[in-house]
Amino acid sequence: MASFTSSATSSTWPRRMCACGHGPCIVKISRSTKNPGRPYFVCPRPVPCVSWIGWCEEPRRENQGYASPQDEIAMQLRADVIDIQQSLRVLKTIVYVLCIVVVILVCPSTQWDDIQRKLGNLPPKPPAFKPPSFTPAEDEDSKHKDKAWIDDRTEEQLEDLEDDPDLDDDRFLQEYRKKRLGELRQAAKVQRYGSVVPISGSDFVREVSQAPPDVWVVVILYKDGYPECGLLLQCLEQLATKYPATKFVKIISTDCIPNYPDCNLPTLLVYNNSAVKANYVGLHNFGRRCTPEGVALVLCQSDPVLNDGQSGSEPSSREAVLKGVRQRLIEKVVRDHEDDDDDRSSSD
Repeated sequence: MASFTSSATSSTWPRRMCACGHGPCIVKISRSTKNPGRPYFVCPRPVPCVSWIGWCEEPRRENQGYASPQDEIAMQLRADVIDIQQSLRVLKTIVYVLCIVVVILVCPSTQWDDIQRKLGNLPPKPPAFKPPSFTPAEDEDSKHKDKAWIDDRTEEQLEDLEDDPDLDDDRFLQEYRKKRLGELRQAAKVQRYGSVVPISGSDFVREVSQAPPDVWVVVILYKDGYPECGLLLQCLEQLATKYPATKFVKIISTDCIPNYPDCNLPTLLVYNNSAVKANYVGLHNFGRRCTPEGVALVLCQSDPVLNDGQSGSEPSSREAVLKGVRQRLIEKVVRDHEDDDDDRSSSD
């Protein structure tokens, strides 16, 4: 049955004694959807014998035995006390269950579990959690400053060490710091280029004529669709990767020089210190077979155009480049002859 509530109008209904002999029944009003507002009798005991006795069918008539208003109030209070007691029982049960759950989850083990583990019925107890010991971070200022410590510093950090009092007392470390700083700056300078960069006519002055005085610039005038231009561009791409200290740029011929004849393509211009040092018109300047080694030999005939940033002064740089190019050229020729001999032997 749905929820019920007592009604203050219960005095209008006849008194009915409960079968258990504990006094007149209490009248309550039904709130069920099936019988809304219909009065019914319940037992007056704190723990009722039944929750529902019957419907109140007859209205109250005069000269019949009735419960006094005080009795009805007392019975209503008793019913409320019963409801509170039932709620307390439910709450007590919930608290008891929660306590059991907490004990099971929080307590790491019980005596029964220990006995079962000794008998082998339960797995061994997991080790207790132990937080790692606290280790304070190492102070950078307290580290011993030696050669290995300086090697780990960046360019900005080495510049900040210029006024370090710990290095003022050690002349070797101070000199080594300056040497290491110079190496980092030179490495940053070397990595400035490394590919053939496309430019437009408006970029020519800034990228070529206004390049730093110590930088050699190789400019190729080309047009798309010409096989000779594509072959020379492939060679320059390899040279740009091999010699990152030399700047390689490419520009459409008519963007650089209006009405430049296509028969002169490809054309190489070599710039240094805002001046043209050499120019090579056509592909025939680089030999019958245009290779990166052949192009490198032509570019370094009179000037140290190609620079890998590791060879030092300009004469030694040029000699190192020529030596390396000749060595690679010889190795390539020998490798080609060996491949030809292998092909002949396999055909025989």
